This record gives sequence, structure tokens and C-alpha cells, in this order.
Amino acid sequence: MITKIVSDFIITEIQNDDLEFSNLFYKQIFELYKNTLLEFSEIDNNIFLNHKDTSISKLSAELLGINYLPSKIWKKKGSFIKMPEITYKEDVEKAMLVFKLKIILMAFEKNMEIIKQYPKTDEEFEQYKGVMQKNLFLEDLKKELSELLGRVIL
Repeated sequence: MITKIVSDFIITEIQNDDLEFSNLFYKQIFELYKNTLLEFSEIDNNIFLNHKDTSISKLSAELLGINYLPSKIWKKKGSFIKMPEITYKEDVEKAMLVFKLKIILMAFEKNMEIIKQYPKTDEEFEQYKGVMQKNLFLEDLKKELSELLGRVIL
């Protein structure tokens, strides 16, 4: 049941914010996952593990493989280890914020390249103003997401 809640959250976040994967391979996996979930309402890992595209099946095997075990030293010293079953909600929310921030940073960089080209005509100047407004908006988003993640971005 947790898998369904997490996948619904991720799909909803990506679709509501019109986010796009820059990596076509990950986009393909996302679409496959989303469509499989719509069709079957539950995901069978074998769909991915036995996929005809060996890149998908290989990545699936890596992601679904054995989880890392805590170090014996940590256990011996009595260190408290937060298990994914407990922290999944925070982990997923943080992962989505990091994903969104990465997309914002890529858009910001792309916008900065446009800004570096000074306008030469009145028409270009009008477009330039729009790019500058978009840049201010992206800057605000970048700050907001960074604060939510507890990061400082200069």
C-alpha cells in the first residue's frame, strides 16, 4: 500500500508542476510506470525486471536488489539508524524537492545564456524583458526550494 501512495504522490507532483525529465531514458521509465499503474492499479516488479529493453531490466534489477545493510561498527556502537520504512515520507518529499530544484537550476542556467546576449532591436528588447521576468521568477523558486531543503544557494 505504501508503494501506491508514494507512486501516486510522485506522479501527481510531476504532472501538476508540468515537470519534464531531461533524460529520455528516465522519462521512458516514468511513462512505463505511470501507464502500468493506470492499467493495473498495482505494479508487478517483473514487468520491469523482464522488460524487453535490457537497459530497463538492468536498472530495475539494480534498484530492486538487496538493500544496503548497516555497518557492523554502527551496530556495535549502538548508533541509531533510521530505517527507510520509517523515513520514506520525508525521503520521498525531499527527493521531489531536489528533483524540482534541479529542473529550476537547469532552466535558470538556460535563461542566463539568453540574458548574456544583449538585445539589439526593439523586438529583442521586448523578449529580453520577458526573459528577465522569468529569471526573477526562477530565482524566487530556487530560493524557496533551497530553504525547504535547508540549503544555501548563492
